[in-house]
Amino acid sequence: MKVGMLWFDAEQGQPLEARLARAASYYREKYGEQPNLCFMHPAAAQGSAGGSLQGLALRTDKAVLPHHFWIGVGQPSTEAG
Repeated sequence: MKVGMLWFDAEQGQPLEARLARAASYYREKYGEQPNLCFMHPAAAQGSAGGSLQGLALRTDKAVLPHHFWIGVGQPSTEAG
């Protein structure tokens, strides 16, 4: 993913799935496109890295700040974090 939206995840008390759904919904509304890839700090993955939730391929990357998602459209099968 070369371009994405950095999302501050302010709802730490909510399940990861709900937090990702909110970020993906905002992305769809703002950019008119369905996101399919999300990078997050390894501490946020809760064992979901390498899998998918809410139609998003999940990847971890230490370069993504804690409590943030980098969400957008990419080629999930070829991009690793």
